[in-house]
Amino acid sequence: MKTILTKLFTIMIVIMKTILTVFLACAFTCAFTQNKINVVTEDIHNFWEAYDNMLEVDNFSDKLSTINKIYLDKQTAGLKKFRQLNNYKDTSYIKMLENYPSYFQAIRSNMHKLATQKELVESAFSKFETLYHDLQDVNIYFTVGCFNSGGTISDNMILLGAEILSADSTINFEEKNLKWLKDYAETQKIDNIDFFTIHEYVHILQKKNDTLKPTVLSACIGEGAADFVAELATEKPLNTPYRRYGEKHFRKIKEDFRKEMLSTEKHSNWLYNGHKFGEAGDLGYFLGYVICKSYYEQAIDKKQAIKEIIEVDYNDENAIETFLDKSKFYQ
Repeated sequence: MKTILTKLFTIMIVIMKTILTVFLACAFTCAFTQNKINVVTEDIHNFWEAYDNMLEVDNFSDKLSTINKIYLDKQTAGLKKFRQLNNYKDTSYIKMLENYPSYFQAIRSNMHKLATQKELVESAFSKFETLYHDLQDVNIYFTVGCFNSGGTISDNMILLGAEILSADSTINFEEKNLKWLKDYAETQKIDNIDFFTIHEYVHILQKKNDTLKPTVLSACIGEGAADFVAELATEKPLNTPYRRYGEKHFRKIKEDFRKEMLSTEKHSNWLYNGHKFGEAGDLGYFLGYVICKSYYEQAIDKKQAIKEIIEVDYNDENAIETFLDKSKFYQ
């Protein structure tokens, strides 16, 4: 009898420990999602309501009135800031919808799906916190802009352009001047939004470069770090045109970069030029990613390496060059 009671007691202890473990895991996730991340999607719903109403009017002034009344007058703080940063006016939206009618008809279902990815984004942030503990509160706004930016940051806000992020391989691009977006969309999926969001969040965590003319190296490591950390946090490989092109032409790109990486004038050769060069654009992202990956692989303490990748001081060019040396990228 005593043996049976002992076994039962042991089983009860195991069950209680299991319940406690599950409870603590849930509590951790809930505490994180409640205190660290706030996903706001109402701008998307307001945009499509305005879109439907604009289909019922013909003249420009009525369309302006509609986009203002239903979309812009109800804008979230995120959309307001996104518009300020990109100089989006009410007329910008009318012109965009007139120029790309087929595209907006095609992405509607994707954009609505994008607005339902809150749990996916929260899961990525929970994973990220196991890699790096000093996270900050952040508000993530899914907005609709006018093709200037897929995403950017301002203070503790991540501002996402859903008109770009809704593009994927299922879209038939009928408007020819959206070729730059078609190249991006060929390998994209809506559920890659967690990768994109973590990329932008890393920029919030990074020490800002306050120098008037940072080097190309500094700027590229900053972008590459965001890509590399997003890859770790989401456990999804970086899948972009610049990575595929960069890997095919790695040796030449690497040597070309060495010649210009300490320049303060050659940024346009390496960054934010995908609309101009297609898959051969934005190669600074790729090189920065490879440098950070090499830095991580050289490190014995991987968590400390992640911390150093995120927190490198972009105001200190000596620190950036030391970072490059430790990565052994050119050795």
